[in-house]
Amino acid sequence: MLSVPLERAAPKVSEALRTCLSRPPLEQLEVEFRLGKKTKDTSAFDPHISAAFWSGIKRALESNPRWQGVMQTSTVDHILSSNTRLTRCQTTGDATAVRKTRVMSLDIEVPDCPLDVRLSISTEVPMGQWPAGVQLPPSLAATASTKSLVRAKRRDSYLHNGWRFDLTRVERAASDNADSDEAEVYEVELEMDPMLLLKKPVDQLARHGLLLAQDLLQMVDGRHVAAPV
Repeated sequence: MLSVPLERAAPKVSEALRTCLSRPPLEQLEVEFRLGKKTKDTSAFDPHISAAFWSGIKRALESNPRWQGVMQTSTVDHILSSNTRLTRCQTTGDATAVRKTRVMSLDIEVPDCPLDVRLSISTEVPMGQWPAGVQLPPSLAATASTKSLVRAKRRDSYLHNGWRFDLTRVERAASDNADSDEAEVYEVELEMDPMLLLKKPVDQLARHGLLLAQDLLQMVDGRHVAAPV
């Protein structure tokens, strides 16, 4: 874990992003910066933030009128195993399944800040897609109905130039074994379109991602209003 001002983590972030270039196809990569808190006595990173912090960031993002896109989505995730997820869109009824595998993560402890940052790089390999009304394969349907962890998500996304700010409220099932006892938790992520790696220098993307993550941290207490990226 690094414990440095956020911008000084750029060399390590650049090194991490370069690992993406050796893992084609790029469109199956997920590259994201997450806000949360590093647990002092373990290697765990808690991606849940307070409702007050989440609301402060949302107000700042909503005050920017120049996003290229703003989306609201409502989904239900069935976590079928440690790395397999079935997601059903609440609006359309469509379902998709992906196998997610962690490539690496880098935790950055931010001094004098209530939150830290994790860079997470994963692969997401599609396993299937089923339009509304089409039955799932029997084995998949059985696992989803009897052996999965269920999480309902409501997400607001703000998009500009290949970067997406995701603000998510997650309603957890009673069987969720997470540390928090709260029924609803709050998450903030900044996701980079991996295809930017073919368009811009890695060092530039690393610095830009960290600056945007710093913007999010400043929004927590209302000190900053988001500008287009």
